[in-house]
Amino acid sequence: MAFDRMAFVKKFSIEAREHIEKITNGLMELEKNPQNAEILNEIFRSAHTLKGSARMLKLLDINQVAHKMEDLLGLVKEGKLTLNAEITDLLLENCDVIDECLSAAVEERSANENIEQQVEQLEKALRGEQFQLKATKKAATKPAVTSAEPPKAGDTAPTSSPASKAPVPETPKTVVPQPGPEKKEVDQAGTTSVPTDLPDLPRASEPEKGKTAKAQPKIETKSLVDDTIRISTVRLDNLIKVLGEIVLDRAKQDQRVREMNQVFTEAKALQETIKTVGIEHQTNGLGRLFDNMNSTVSNLVEASGRLFQKFRDDFFHSQTFVDQIKDDVLALRMIPISTIFNTYQRTVRGLAREFGKKINLEIIGETTELDKKMIEDLNDPLVHLIRNAIDHGIEEPEERVGKGKSETGLIRLSARQGRGTIIIEIEDDGRGIDLDRIKDTALRKKIATAEELAELSRERLLELLFMPGFSTSRIITDISGRGVGLDVVKRNVEDKLKGTVQITPRQGYGTLFTISLPITLTTTQALVIKISGQRFVIPYSYVEETHYRSPKDIIKVVDKTAINVRDKILPLVFLGRVLNLPDFKEITDEVITTVILRSNQDRMVFIVDEIIDEQEIVIKPMGSVLHKVANLSGFTILGDGEIVSILHVPDLILSARLLAEAVPAHLRKLKKKIEKQRILVVDDSLNTREVEKNILEAHDYEVEVAVDGQDAFEIADQKEFDLVVTDIEMPRMNGFELTKRLRNHERYKNTPIIIVTSRDKEEDKRKGIEIGADAYITKSAFDENNLIDTIETLIGPV
Repeated sequence: MAFDRMAFVKKFSIEAREHIEKITNGLMELEKNPQNAEILNEIFRSAHTLKGSARMLKLLDINQVAHKMEDLLGLVKEGKLTLNAEITDLLLENCDVIDECLSAAVEERSANENIEQQVEQLEKALRGEQFQLKATKKAATKPAVTSAEPPKAGDTAPTSSPASKAPVPETPKTVVPQPGPEKKEVDQAGTTSVPTDLPDLPRASEPEKGKTAKAQPKIETKSLVDDTIRISTVRLDNLIKVLGEIVLDRAKQDQRVREMNQVFTEAKALQETIKTVGIEHQTNGLGRLFDNMNSTVSNLVEASGRLFQKFRDDFFHSQTFVDQIKDDVLALRMIPISTIFNTYQRTVRGLAREFGKKINLEIIGETTELDKKMIEDLNDPLVHLIRNAIDHGIEEPEERVGKGKSETGLIRLSARQGRGTIIIEIEDDGRGIDLDRIKDTALRKKIATAEELAELSRERLLELLFMPGFSTSRIITDISGRGVGLDVVKRNVEDKLKGTVQITPRQGYGTLFTISLPITLTTTQALVIKISGQRFVIPYSYVEETHYRSPKDIIKVVDKTAINVRDKILPLVFLGRVLNLPDFKEITDEVITTVILRSNQDRMVFIVDEIIDEQEIVIKPMGSVLHKVANLSGFTILGDGEIVSILHVPDLILSARLLAEAVPAHLRKLKKKIEKQRILVVDDSLNTREVEKNILEAHDYEVEVAVDGQDAFEIADQKEFDLVVTDIEMPRMNGFELTKRLRNHERYKNTPIIIVTSRDKEEDKRKGIEIGADAYITKSAFDENNLIDTIETLIGPV
């Protein structure tokens, strides 16, 4: 069941207007009774609820305005600001602004409001500066005469006051465009543009009556039309889909060339046979018949040979243009990675200030280009890694100075092009990864015993960081510690981007994360192999080497098969056994065919029946129905029309290791069927309760709701829940008090509690830790995946 956002936007608009009415009436009442703290608290909570609920539904305009209104009311509550008539007018004006934004959201259109100006005026009020009301601004710019319709023929044009006259535009300067490299840009509306630096064309001025126009100097221009256009990314996507079909068609034509060559070869063999038989029958009267047959067949062979040669030449000639078209079309969707890299400066600055740290972000290789679709999916993994570096990696200034480091930490973000791949590195000069702490966390979570952990190599220990729910933080927050950060990074990079991610720790000197990605997800070079009569393809970026070896080269290492590759002992497995193919057979030939595959730091040798070919393939994704199938990443169509599976090498190597029992059995990804888990959702906002309830039920959790902390405690006292999700700002009993009381309840001492709130200050998060909350999610960072991943971290998936 999908989460229908628009359905909740409509519900939210109803609830939000109730809050607007409550704020409006409350402000009116406060003008009569300024000392009424109860009314002030009530309208403050309404603004707070508006802010949080709007942020959850991604209604950012409403969120911004409500946020500033809440801050303004907060100053009034604290006695730092007097609620005078001007402040009241400003708040009322912004109630109208929110109302217009609600209408726009429901009607799925842009709001007729300048939100930036509204927020600016609210910020001025917060700083105690002079601000301007919207009504005042309108009055200052109102024209003396307005006309709803253009004047009709014969009407006299109205005379406007000087203040109402539109300013006369300056005559644009004439600029001769200079040739230069084309640049691709992508705007937020999803449109790719290739700008040209061409100037605006000069306007021709009309001569006055009775005067003859002077000859204008000749202006030399290259062209009157821009040599670039804006193209919707939807059209680009469609073009790339067509390109995929062209590449598929080329593979089919290549197959036809091979088939025609085979037919031509067989025809020549037939010609030779007829000729030989004709010679043998020269003496018995059949010789003339065979001579005639030989002549006819020779003409056919010669004609088919000429036709085959022309078709082959035309095919190879056309491939040059197909390759050019393919490169040009794919280049249209390639944009500089600076599109997202440059946004991280502000992210690092904000988080550094929040954590009281000094951090510089160094960006290298931002001009490296990558597919736009991949850049969009790359943003979340990079943000996770940067946040982890700031929270866990970089030390506080005093600690760094004590270690002999500069008080300012460094995060280096770089991109470069490798062999058919893009390499992205995120490196920090912080404290590094403490392997002993990883072991302690694994023991605490009962992931492994001390004896098993002692046998694991450094690489295997680091893999634990990518396990769902593995975190060394005391509390799960939107910044880090959710235990899903590195899990999300690995899942997005491997499943969505078909790449790999690896960790290189430098104890005490920082951590390096390396992400390797294909340049595009549309086409790739692949190795076509055969196992048990079935064909599969392996993306060439994972293929390190192929070998033909003797069975005598296979060695045994602690009851496991391996092979020596240039003095390196690598695990050896049968690919047919890993894929559990029904007709899998052991080695019977004198020569075995092996493929060495690499994923991150893992290298493994797989035995296959046959290596058929290397060719360019078009990647067809699994689709939403299949979603995720072990060891497979998609499908492709070969030249003969057969649909074959694309092997997912990271999964393949993991499956092979598990099959060979190279890791403890408890580290295997086992799915257990459990009963439906019950969750209590607590929030005084009806819309927020319904949003969270809908999300959780869509993921098959059983959900009950409570309207505030007191209601929630009474329900929890009568029933048992596996997890509680609660807001903080609520009447009767807030979320902090509810968490305290639940922790003192015998039944809920160890029950996971998640706080979902608009409060994003560090002191609130610290208080969450002190009272015993297990997770703290701010509504500014709220989304469906965030909530579900956190719940699965705490109580596991359904």
